[in-house]
Amino acid sequence: MPVLPLEVVGVRRVVTALSILILLLVPLIFLSGCGGGGGEASSKPGTAASAPVVSESDQEVIEDIEDPETAKAVLAAVHYAEDANSGSEFEVGEACVAEGWCKVNVRQTGVPRDQAVTFDLYLREGNDGAWTIVESGTGLTSEDVPGAPPDLFD
Repeated sequence: MPVLPLEVVGVRRVVTALSILILLLVPLIFLSGCGGGGGEASSKPGTAASAPVVSESDQEVIEDIEDPETAKAVLAAVHYAEDANSGSEFEVGEACVAEGWCKVNVRQTGVPRDQAVTFDLYLREGNDGAWTIVESGTGLTSEDVPGAPPDLFD
């Protein structure tokens, strides 16, 4: 067996050690990084967490809304719209709250106005304070959203 200089043996050992370290760390990074935050999001589809952390973009959405319950409903509606339309961002046109229900009009941004998706989301507040999407669409009536108060359709 040929004798290698000490520098070559040392470099090979360092390269081997780093390779092993990388192979061990990569799966750990992927496993621990999935999901990000500490569980603020709800596991139920269409339901917003009862005490969401308000990000900078969320703050922009609700900056003109004074009522905290309306703000929570609006955030739930915008998050739902953005989740349902991957890669799109939405702004709020109008929001109306009545008797534990909320109607939020959302409009897609970042596209020409004539191509933007616009629709209403009807939400109901649960006992835990979370807002759940009940129905979505345009031109809906009280017959389309049973139990919703008539004020939402004016």
